[in-house]
Amino acid sequence: MYNQEDLQQERWRQINTLKIFNDNVSQVTDNTEYKVDFSSGPNKFSLNVILTPDFPMVRPILKISPSINHLWVNASGDEIINAPGLLNFTRHSDLGRVVQAVIRELQRRPPLITSHVPNNVPSYNNYVPTSLTYQNHPPYPHQSYVPQSRTDSSLPDLSGLSLSELKLLDENEEYLDAYVKSLPNIQQLENVIDSLISTNESLANENLEKENKLKELTQETKEKVELLTELQCTHEMKNHQYDQLVERYSPHNIRERLLKTVNIHEEESERIADNFLDNKIDLDTFLGTYIDKRVVTHRLRAKEERLSFQLEALEKASY
Repeated sequence: MYNQEDLQQERWRQINTLKIFNDNVSQVTDNTEYKVDFSSGPNKFSLNVILTPDFPMVRPILKISPSINHLWVNASGDEIINAPGLLNFTRHSDLGRVVQAVIRELQRRPPLITSHVPNNVPSYNNYVPTSLTYQNHPPYPHQSYVPQSRTDSSLPDLSGLSLSELKLLDENEEYLDAYVKSLPNIQQLENVIDSLISTNESLANENLEKENKLKELTQETKEKVELLTELQCTHEMKNHQYDQLVERYSPHNIRERLLKTVNIHEEESERIADNFLDNKIDLDTFLGTYIDKRVVTHRLRAKEERLSFQLEALEKASY
């Protein structure tokens, strides 16, 4: 079961689709009734979209003004009842698309206003294709019209045919096909099929338009993923270099390197002194090299001791 908040959000979404897919939408009653004005042929029409309290769990009510003669309307000609999108309406349908399909049908086949239709003109508006019969929701409580079942022949025009014409129907398949296609019910079915084809073509065109946009977004996303991967690799490399530099120039590492360099210089100065004592170098060479080496050693040791003192002070402060 859906809670009231979810149903209200779905109701607002449906109302938004009505405004998105149709022009000239005006509000009659907030959240309940909306009017869509449109033209068909030389006539102007208003389609009132009435949303019952149970909408979108039940179908909307579509009132047409002025009344018309069309296979999708009821007996009085003022309400759309047989539109395919309306017959198959569920809460997952788009109200805007359903209304759009109705308006397109009336614009493709401009209907006659009932005041212009003679009373003796037969009407087949009551026909509802069984394959499209709506079964997902209960019928509207406001609909008092019920199609009358026919007790006479389903092909009343046969009674007016001669024996030779009936025989021709029986023997000539092409003649039979032409006769069947001329029947009002068959023509109505063809109209319904044409309407469904038109609706499907419209949906297909919209999907094709969205497909191009989807391809653009897919390519854009792919490029951004590639860029992100490249930046991630660069970041990892730079981060590794940073870690190496941090390790290399850390205070403790610098102290160790200073201490190692001091030891090397002390060993070299001792080697110079041993060479002088063994008479391997003269006095001038000894003084020139030994003193320079000891000066460098003294400076490095001073730096190492000062750095060690600072590190010890930092360690004590951290405790």
